Order: sequence, then C-alpha cells, then structure tokens
Amino acid sequence: MSLFRPVPPFTPDSRANRLADYTVYKYRDMDRPLRWLDLRGPEEAVQQILMAASDLCRLVPVPSERMQTYTYELEFPTGLPSEIRELAGLLTEVLSLRRNPGLDCSIALDWYKDPESSEDPMQWKNTPIGELVYRGKYYTAGTSRNQARTDLVDVFANFFRRHPLYRDGDVIVTVPGHKADGQSFGEKLAAAVAQKVDKPLVQTICTSGPRPPAKEGGSAADATFEIPTTLHGQDVIVLDDVCRSGSSMRKAALAARQSGAARVFGLSAVRTMRS
Repeated sequence: MSLFRPVPPFTPDSRANRLADYTVYKYRDMDRPLRWLDLRGPEEAVQQILMAASDLCRLVPVPSERMQTYTYELEFPTGLPSEIRELAGLLTEVLSLRRNPGLDCSIALDWYKDPESSEDPMQWKNTPIGELVYRGKYYTAGTSRNQARTDLVDVFANFFRRHPLYRDGDVIVTVPGHKADGQSFGEKLAAAVAQKVDKPLVQTICTSGPRPPAKEGGSAADATFEIPTTLHGQDVIVLDDVCRSGSSMRKAALAARQSGAARVFGLSAVRTMRS
C-alpha cells in the first residue's frame, strides 16, 4: 500500500530512518474522543503504526497549515490508544529500515557506528548497542563477553515489550550465518531472545552450504534458505545481529513466506553505515 508522498522538511535516508517527530491533536472539548496523530518521518514508520492500530485509524491528508512540519496524519475516530502513542515514541528511537521485499517491516535497534564521534570514518566509535554486538561477537569467552550478550538480549526484550507487532508475533526465525552450521552469533542471539520473550524458535537452514563472511565480500545473494516446518498463518519475526545489505534477512523472510507465514517482521540489533 502506497502512502501519500512525503513533503519537506523530511528527507529519507536510503538505508534507514527514525521517526523525526510526532504530535497529537484533539478538540478543545475533552469529551470528544477524536484524535489526530501527525508524524514527520519515513513511510516505513507510518506503515508500522497503521498495522498496529489496524482498523482504529485511517490515513488522511495533512492540513495545509501543518504541511511544512509534518509528512503524514492519522485520524483516530474513537481516540488514540496509549499503546499507539507509545509506539510513535519508540519509532523515534529505533531505525525503520527501507522497504525490503518479503518483509512487512524491518527494524534495527540502532546504527553500528556513530558518525558524529569523529570526522574520520575509520575512527568512528560504536554506538552503545553496536558496542554490545562487538563485545558479544568478537571478545574471547569471559565476563565481558557474557555481560554484553546478556545486556543485548535485555535490550531486545525491552523492544519487544514496547512494539505491539513484535510483542504479539508468533515465532522467531533465525538467519543462517556464513558457516551454515547453525552456530553463528546471530543464531545464538535469536535463540536467547526467543527464550527471554517466551516465543518459539524456528531455525532456518542454509541448504547451499557455507559462504565467505560479509566482511570478506561474501553475500547471501546466491544462498538458498529453507524452513523445515510449517508457519501457516503465523506472524514471524526474522531476528539477526547485524543488517548490512539486508540480503540474508530477505532470504530468510522468503523462506518464511514459502512456509506459510502471514506476515514477516525483520529485526536486527544494528545497521551498518554502508550497504
């Protein structure tokens, strides 16, 4: 479904975007439930609110006097649920990834690197969540690595509590690592998060075998993924640690669709600055 074309001042990034701002409008008469939620941000964030609110709202044109401030307006005839207002707040914190075929929506909790930390890209520091991924993935076994992994799972669990689409999802699906052995950091992370949020875990199988890691130029473009169980009618969350080009998540989403998933939501800890 295509939304109304955004207007300035919001210019979307081709990789991912946060919701820049939102405001709730209402009649002065507090007894009237009608509310409007005005949003400045990407179409992908607005789509999430529309899916979460279901038939409680509709997209309407932004009033002319607010068109230079907001890009979308949602009308809630019976009132704005607190859960949806809280979702708008969450979408100002996380990154809504640009449209990815096979995914109803896709989110990264943050960027991997902070470009504001240095003028030299080689000196960019990790974001707080990026640092948890780095320590949990690359540190040798020990207290620091274990604590990073625990903290990262807790960050995911907090996100699940705040986002109704993910909270109400039926199952978490893994994304195979480059070794195709089911033991990648991303797959272990998905298993730990599934246990923490009390959701079933389904392991995606890479039937095409190992491939070079992404940092060495490897790609999932030629990989084939398969889910060895039926997901008929279920809402599926494809969970991974790092999103680069999105090809691995796209392949896992396609496998979920082929297994009967009703909707597929992507989720990664971080998004790299490069595709």
